[in-house]
Amino acid sequence: MPDVPMNETPQQDVPTRRRKRRRRRGRYGIYYLLVIVIAVILGVVLSRTVFFKIKQVSIDGSARYQSQAVLEASGIRVGDNLLKVDKEQARKGIIGRFPYIEDCVVEKDYPDAVLLHLSEAVPFFAVRRETDSVLLSKAGRVLEFCYGAPPETAVTVVGVELEDPVLCESVPADANESVTMLRYLSQTLEELDFSGITYIDLTDRLNMWVIYKERIRIELGSESNLRNKLSFAKYAIENKIDEDFVGIVDVTISKQVRYRKGNIWEHPKPQIQPGFETPEPEEEAPEEETQTEE
Repeated sequence: MPDVPMNETPQQDVPTRRRKRRRRRGRYGIYYLLVIVIAVILGVVLSRTVFFKIKQVSIDGSARYQSQAVLEASGIRVGDNLLKVDKEQARKGIIGRFPYIEDCVVEKDYPDAVLLHLSEAVPFFAVRRETDSVLLSKAGRVLEFCYGAPPETAVTVVGVELEDPVLCESVPADANESVTMLRYLSQTLEELDFSGITYIDLTDRLNMWVIYKERIRIELGSESNLRNKLSFAKYAIENKIDEDFVGIVDVTISKQVRYRKGNIWEHPKPQIQPGFETPEPEEEAPEEETQTEE
């Protein structure tokens, strides 16, 4: 057998050398993977204990409530870990405690701040009951139980039944027929861009009526063809009736508008409860005028 130099390896040892290299690479791969896992675990631990601690909470959108009270309701604390903040839980904590905060957006501002953007509700309806009025937002959220004159921004509503309204909760749109009717009427007015309604009476579903800018009573009759009736009334007020007209606009008959001067409260007369005011009846009999729009 010929001698093999010390610095040379027989051909039959090449596979062995390759297997050894593969085993070494495999061990190194395990080490690398272990290092990566340890680094990730360490990063997670540090991020939840040392890094991303909240240093500032900013609140905007509401002047009604104190910032400290809103912060307490959110459950967020300075020093808490930003990653652990539950945005939906914070939101529910705020809107569930403050009636006039209709919505809240919680924003994480990395690395160490939280922003609370509040949406404050405005009384849109004042639903009159026997001894008080329930103030509702446009979306139907219960804002307040009012025992005096309602805010000027709110439309006074009579003839709508609210069953056990709860602060901070919304009245279901389908709670009963009167609530559904109020929603339908309100949505129709909005779609027609018919603003200026200050009073709604739904006591008699066959003889519904509303007050426009405290000077015109619009008699609607039943809900049949309600959109067309309101559209005709809007057109007449904007194009056919003098700006200083005070009286009644009757659109109870389909595709017709009839109007006459007079006291808008003369008939039907609303029931007045303590704390509410209504214009005094005029002494002179109203002068009648009638006009029909085809």
